[in-house]
Amino acid sequence: MQHGKIGVVIPYYRGGETIVECVRSVLHSHLKPSIIFVVDNCDLSGLSADIEDECAHLPLRIVRALPGIGFGRACNVGIQAAI
Repeated sequence: MQHGKIGVVIPYYRGGETIVECVRSVLHSHLKPSIIFVVDNCDLSGLSADIEDECAHLPLRIVRALPGIGFGRACNVGIQAAI
């Protein structure tokens, strides 16, 4: 069975230690995504350089959003980036 391109949107608001594991988990799923959009809507400094460095080799795009826009809006920002 062939599948089209699959994109995954992950809203991110603090919790840098978990986002890398989340991305790895998605990449180990049965249907591998072509790209993962991590929507950073943290009101601090955003994704740290460590997270960006660790995920640099992954099919990942970090999308910056307004701080604290919430889960639903962050999902919408990610979907817009995917389109």
